[in-house]
Amino acid sequence: MEYTSTTLLGVTRTQYIAQDSGTTFQKRLYDPRLGWRETSVRQLTVQDELVARLTLDRPVEDGQWARRCDYCRVRPVGVLRRR
Repeated sequence: MEYTSTTLLGVTRTQYIAQDSGTTFQKRLYDPRLGWRETSVRQLTVQDELVARLTLDRPVEDGQWARRCDYCRVRPVGVLRRR
C-alpha cells in the first residue's frame, strides 16, 4: 500500500509492504529533501498510522489545497519496490 501526500515542500510517499507472515511490514518513507528511509513495523502500528492519516482533518490554515492531493492506493509489491 502507498500513501502519497502533497505538502509545500513536495510530494512525500509512505509505503507499507507486508513481510513473510503479514504481522510485520517494511515501511518505506520518501521525502524529497532526504530521499528514502526504511524501517520494520508491526501490523498494529501500520493500522494505527493509516487510520490516523485517513481520518485526519487539517485546519484551513494548513492548506486545504494540499489535502485534496493526498491519496492512498494498493499497489503490487514489484511496483512499490521500483519506486
